[in-house]
Amino acid sequence: MKLRYKKYSLSRGVHKVKTKTAIVLSAVGLLVGSGGGLSFAILGTSHADAPAWKLNPSSITFTCGGTAYPHSLNTVTENQATGDFTGTGNYVTDPSYTWDTTGNVSGSNIAFQVVYTGSNAGYTLNGVGTIASDGSVSGTVDNNCESFAMPAGTATHFTTPTQVVVTPPLNSQGWSTADSTSGGVVSFNNDATAPGNPHNGALQLTTDSTAAAKAQYMHAANTPLASVNELSYSTKQTAPAGVVADASYQMPVLLNGTSGFTTLVYEPYQGGQGAVVNGQWQSWDIASGGLFWSTRSVTCSNGTINGTSGGPAVYTLAQVKAACPDAIVTGFGVNIGSNNPSYDVEADLVDFNGTVYNFEPYAVATDKDACKNDGWKTLRAADGSSFRNQGLCVSYVASNGKSQH
Repeated sequence: MKLRYKKYSLSRGVHKVKTKTAIVLSAVGLLVGSGGGLSFAILGTSHADAPAWKLNPSSITFTCGGTAYPHSLNTVTENQATGDFTGTGNYVTDPSYTWDTTGNVSGSNIAFQVVYTGSNAGYTLNGVGTIASDGSVSGTVDNNCESFAMPAGTATHFTTPTQVVVTPPLNSQGWSTADSTSGGVVSFNNDATAPGNPHNGALQLTTDSTAAAKAQYMHAANTPLASVNELSYSTKQTAPAGVVADASYQMPVLLNGTSGFTTLVYEPYQGGQGAVVNGQWQSWDIASGGLFWSTRSVTCSNGTINGTSGGPAVYTLAQVKAACPDAIVTGFGVNIGSNNPSYDVEADLVDFNGTVYNFEPYAVATDKDACKNDGWKTLRAADGSSFRNQGLCVSYVASNGKSQH
């Protein structure tokens, strides 16, 4: 006989309960699409405090009717500027109960909404809680449940990233077109919707109609993979239409330290962190559960990373670290092609281990000394216009951008 308490099955998890009221979080909205499906939207509300914590994949236990139901937060992507996050998870006892979550971290406070997408689809839980000094998270949930809890280390303090502004042609900051081929073009474009500060534009990668075309922008590295804890970037897909464009994030690595070369490839459409949306900037927090595929098979001291050609993506950063503790990252960057004809995508704010590269089409004059020795020739006003001579550049800086130029 199956024991039950208040509509909660000990063997099947949380069952749907009809209620007349529901908590609506200020940071989260639930939308019904034209096809009847559920989707999420972050509402345009202000956040009380800058987020102090970053959420990581972890266990989460809901207590409902006095019984604990173990779940797993499998992926989570968080915007460091706003604290808004999205994620996916499931009920541990029966993984057919899958769910999506959307919410916000404000200071050490958290608010979220969980909506089941597999078994018992549509069941919704809303929660609010706090993050403790050890990174554990706890609070209350609605819909006939009482509380939730997540263990120490679920949240980690945000580190202030080091920003490096990359502008053509003189300030490449170590980036190069690497293995780009004929038909692939790497350029910097003007795009006022680009993320970051400044945000005058971004990196643009295009390919022509040939299958061999490849556009790649890479930076060298010599970093133990075990020490890499931050990997993220932002992308915008213009063409082609669909969910498989976007630039990939690539990391060439020596998985055995001095041998075992492969490239770890993260592609947003199969990275397990949400769908690609045409014409919209999206951020991808790869280190927090994003999925890579490997271009080669390599056996390491603690396991084998299997190589494929184009996926499927199956390895998280944590899994590669565990299998290959001696791995060395030799580079990182973004890429489209080959076999990606007629692509037009943008990338920006590429974060490798706490250093964020902000791609800008020009550098804005902010230092009078930088205008000297022909520096004015490569600097611009904030609106992108050029200076006719050194004096106008100096005057622009001195007047905080108010002088004519």
